[in-house]
Amino acid sequence: MNKIVRLAVVFSIFFLLNHSFDLFAQKIKSENVPDDVKQTLIDQQGEVKVSQWTMNEDVYIASFKVDGASVMAYIQSDGTFIKAATIVPKSTLPSAILTYIERNYPEFAVPISEIREEANVPLYYYIEVKPDVVGASTSVLTFDNAGKLLSRKDPEGFETPEMTPQQLVQQKAEQEIADSNAPKGKNKQTPKTVKQTPKTEKQTPASEPKQQPSTPKSEPKPKAEPTPKSTPKQKAEPQEEPQEGDVPSVVQKAFAKKVMQPENLTWNTIDVYYVADCIVKEQKNELYFTKAGVWEKTYTYLPEEAITGAMLKHLTTNYKGFEFITAIKETRADKQDKVLVEFIEKANQKAQVSTSIVFDKLGRILKTYNANEEQPSDIYAKLSVNVINENPQDIPELAIASFKQKYPKITGVEWSENDEGYYLASYYGVRGKEVVVLEGNGSMIEIRTEANRDNISSNIESYIKKNHKGCQISEYYSVRGLIEKKNYYLVVVKDKKTNMTTQLKFSLAGQIMQ
Repeated sequence: MNKIVRLAVVFSIFFLLNHSFDLFAQKIKSENVPDDVKQTLIDQQGEVKVSQWTMNEDVYIASFKVDGASVMAYIQSDGTFIKAATIVPKSTLPSAILTYIERNYPEFAVPISEIREEANVPLYYYIEVKPDVVGASTSVLTFDNAGKLLSRKDPEGFETPEMTPQQLVQQKAEQEIADSNAPKGKNKQTPKTVKQTPKTEKQTPASEPKQQPSTPKSEPKPKAEPTPKSTPKQKAEPQEEPQEGDVPSVVQKAFAKKVMQPENLTWNTIDVYYVADCIVKEQKNELYFTKAGVWEKTYTYLPEEAITGAMLKHLTTNYKGFEFITAIKETRADKQDKVLVEFIEKANQKAQVSTSIVFDKLGRILKTYNANEEQPSDIYAKLSVNVINENPQDIPELAIASFKQKYPKITGVEWSENDEGYYLASYYGVRGKEVVVLEGNGSMIEIRTEANRDNISSNIESYIKKNHKGCQISEYYSVRGLIEKKNYYLVVVKDKKTNMTTQLKFSLAGQIMQ
């Protein structure tokens, strides 16, 4: 048996062991899938075209594609959602994950890399790594959307391998640079230095849990000065720059517990807060403390590589060719974390007018500041948008109760009323915007799912060009009727001069509906 055949056999055995659940599943026809299972798939994943249904014991597995990526959704026979796994190429993983793998598993293969979604669990990356040799065991890693390590499970007896010769050379070179830049004395606070601006280099990997195996000694990073594409305006001008002795010891102690090895530390006072400006892992941070030493929030400037998961999907789907400007994450003590991403749409690159979107920590959209609309010039003011009120007073209670009963796990809902007297429950999921249309008594009329504008039929485009000159498509939905059981496309066009919008309905064949 030659080497290639042996490798093929070993790989087949490995694949069987790791995917035995899927391999024992039996193919079934769509008409034999329970309605509860199909409804759960729609609730969780939107309108998708299932290429294959399989079943293993009482679990149904739907295979389909989203934006070219293969997805498998696992649902119990009673309609309970288990998980969904999206296969992603190793090359598309966040740089923080790739760096972690390279440093802790040099020259290892990555046979499995997925984005997983589970009930009541934020999206996370599931990674398997193994030595690229016959019969090697697998290590399992999970990371959050920003590339921070969540868990690590190595096989029994695992030892972190030695670094490759290339890594040793790189470590030595970086160590020499770090030594030449290292301060001669202790790292004292410098009360009057110029405030640092965010760096848009790649993130370094997250800190590793103490219980993990020892890793090669990590080299200190050069103390390079970050230089971003743009410097956001401050929320408020610092009222004064306190000297080191002016910062209460209780505040300094709280800061020391919050941040390890800060660089270029300066203190300011803004409103009632003591604000510590510093560089942590090559990223600019601003930490806010009360006079009593209570931490309130932290602003962290993020590079483009840190924008991942649902946020990146929304941007790449709806703003193709956008130019990244800046991003800032607000981490709060009350857990209402937010991320603001500022960018320039392709159509506005000549005018250099930016668009900003504020996401919550799960990647759902809280607020969009469009380029053609008046918006705050202060990036901090944009981040101050409140979390969406899910129980507005002007929406009938029956409509709200009906929606919550049907979608108990959906949060971040924005309610409104249209000109026809129907009530709209809008929210953002991993597949973009979805709208549930209800009557005041709670009856659901239809479900609208944001569709890819690149897939608009030529019939629809021709009709709009001929009958709505000077208009552009602002929204495009695939609509599933719940009363008349009719599906259609809803296109919202906006007049470029007046900004007036018009809703157009088209059949699935692309014909206008009266």
